[in-house]
Amino acid sequence: NPDGTPNGLTLHEGMPVVEGVKYIVTKWFRERPWMK
Repeated sequence: NPDGTPNGLTLHEGMPVVEGVKYIVTKWFRERPWMK
């Protein structure tokens, strides 16, 4: 949000790892090109 408040529709949480390894990947989507 423009005023800095969290967007409740985007809040989420993950479950704790009980066994093994957990991997997290983040992919960003840009509205405009990064460089001109």
